[in-house]
Order: sequence, then C-alpha cells, then structure tokens
Amino acid sequence: MTGASGFLGWHLAQSWQLGGEAVGLYYRQQFEGAPWSWERINLLRDQEVRELLDRLAPDAIIHAAAIANTSFCEEHPALSYHVNVYASLTLADYAKSKGIPFLFVSSDMVFNGHSAPYDEESFAYPLLQYGSQKLAVEEALLADYPNAYICRLPLLLGIGPAYSKHFFGRWLAQLADQEGEQLAAFSDEYRTPLSAYEAARYLQQLLALIYYNTEEKLPRIWHFPGPERLSRLELAQKMAHCFGLDAHKILAASLADIQPARPEDLSMQSLYAAQYLNYSPLSLAAQLEEIAAKG
Repeated sequence: MTGASGFLGWHLAQSWQLGGEAVGLYYRQQFEGAPWSWERINLLRDQEVRELLDRLAPDAIIHAAAIANTSFCEEHPALSYHVNVYASLTLADYAKSKGIPFLFVSSDMVFNGHSAPYDEESFAYPLLQYGSQKLAVEEALLADYPNAYICRLPLLLGIGPAYSKHFFGRWLAQLADQEGEQLAAFSDEYRTPLSAYEAARYLQQLLALIYYNTEEKLPRIWHFPGPERLSRLELAQKMAHCFGLDAHKILAASLADIQPARPEDLSMQSLYAAQYLNYSPLSLAAQLEEIAAKG
C-alpha cells in the first residue's frame, strides 16, 4: 500500500482485517504499531519504484499516496501532476504486467459541484488541479488497465497520526483554543463526509471482493459517500457538539469570497456499494462519537 503513513493509511492500520503479509510504502514519516512492514520509497523515482515492486512481488496494490492539498496542487501543477498522475500510472503499469488488482483511491473532487448528487455514472468535470489529476488517472485506468478499480472517497473525517495536517484535527484545535481566532467554515460548500474509519473498513472489503472474485464482472468505479449531505458550517457545528467544544467560535464563510473557485456541492451517492458490499455506514453522529472515543 502506498501512502501507508498518511491519514487514510493510519486509519487502515487501526482497522486492518486483511490476511497475509502487508507492506506499507512511505516517504517522510511512519507511525508505530502498524500491521505491516515498512519500505521507504520516493514515488518520483520511477526506476526505484519498479525495482522495489519486483522485489516485493505484491499480490495486490492499494494506491492511497497523493499530494492532496488542493492549494499546493494549484500553486505547483507540474510537481503535483508528476506525483498524482505519472507515479500512479507507474504503479498501475506494474499491476497490469503482473495481472494483479490495483485499487486507486480517488476523490469527489473529480466533479465540478454543479450537478450533485453524483453517482458512479455521473459525468466528471473537475474545477481544480487536484481533481483534474485524479480524473486523468481514472481515465487512463478505465481505458487500458483491466485489473484497476477506482474508489472515490468523499471528505474524510478523523484525527490521524500526531504529524497529520488534516483539517479535522486543525478544526478541533481551533475550537478548543479559547484565546484563538474564530473558525471560518463555508456555509455554501456541501459534501457527504465519511469517517476515515468507515472508509478504511469498506476499502478493505472492496479489495477482498476484487481479489477473490473469479466469475462476476465487477464495476470499475465505486463511491463510498457518507450518510448525510451537509455544509462545512454544519459539520463544524456537529463536531463542536460531539466533542463538547464552543460552537460560538464558528463563523460562517462563503465560497464567493475565495479564489480559485471551489466546487459548491460534491455530495455523492453509490449505485453499487450497497449491492456488493452491504454498504451502510454509521450515522454521522455515531461516526463522530467513534472518532472521539478512538482518536
């Protein structure tokens, strides 16, 4: 698994259920207690990536590594494209050559936010570089990589490792700091957020389904939406309530006040997850309670 030391990787480690030997690839940092061994790799070095994969000889690949900071992708389109697109296809090339499953972690950011809710058959047209890069990989995989599957995740919730820069932890810190600035949250940006614990559980179920499937032709694109559509402002208020923090510190903001333009409504729905995986995520309140209990 690439990106094993990241936010999603950390949550996969907490809920790991897959058997066999696992290897987590990382570049900068790693955490203790992972259910896999670690291998350090720079995904920009294509030849080293190929040599490592040849040595490890994996039976399947989960590709979760990415430059996911949308502002960074806007400011550094060439670098982020190399990591998010070229490196992804290097990994996919290996999986194709060996005939092994390749599970690509994508994003709701492949949509422009004008025609929500989006399902797996909806037309993708991103607004930002990050979404464009994810979509470029998706299109290549669908065209030429028959063993590749795409999992589009919504806005993920959770705290993650101590070094994580994920928005959820930052928001909690801001709400807890009585002397700090107010937390500005968009009242006009809508998502279907999902706990990273839930995402990790269902990602593993999806990989197991793909790996052990020998007869049925499975869908190539999968959505794992959260149970509720709500704005970032509403999410911040629910977080404050669940964690016992001061909701008066939350300030409504508007997408109209920022540039570049961001998608207004990226709420998703799924055509396949319930049918194949009995997809039924916990309520948002229960997801927040799990995060509060586990960290």
